[in-house]
Amino acid sequence: MALTPDYLYLERNLSQEDINKIYELIELGEEVNGMNTVIGEDPSFFAQIKSNTQIILPYEEARVLNDIIYGTLDSHREFHDFTIPIQSACPTLSRMNVGDFYKPHQDFYKNGDFSTTLFLSDPDTYEGGELCLWINDEERMFKPPQGSSVTYRTGTPHRVNTVTKGT
Repeated sequence: MALTPDYLYLERNLSQEDINKIYELIELGEEVNGMNTVIGEDPSFFAQIKSNTQIILPYEEARVLNDIIYGTLDSHREFHDFTIPIQSACPTLSRMNVGDFYKPHQDFYKNGDFSTTLFLSDPDTYEGGELCLWINDEERMFKPPQGSSVTYRTGTPHRVNTVTKGT
């Protein structure tokens, strides 16, 4: 665990059982273009910022996903101490295939005060795909073990490097 004023890193906070269940849920979802979550007037501009696929789950499966993710995060006192959640949005599942990326951006404030990235894949199974946060004019790069998470303030500029191998 790393706790700073700017981000909270929890290593391996999802169990293998939880990760396996999330992968089962992903198989039940519908893949859609990640551009569906972009808020703005010029889609061609946002196409330069990100490329990914997102998984839309049916209601019951989305509820199970919420229970897994928030049940795990809520079990960490450090998470509560860091976030003191006021509101949370439903988790967004992103699949990053070869060539997919997120260019530097900030998450939409209506999603909540904090953003959390959970790493579901074993880092040895893909290349690229690192989460990069800009904190105090310094880039911090994360490609942690499967089941780990990074929580950061929603206004923190960040990106995801292009995936060059794997998913």
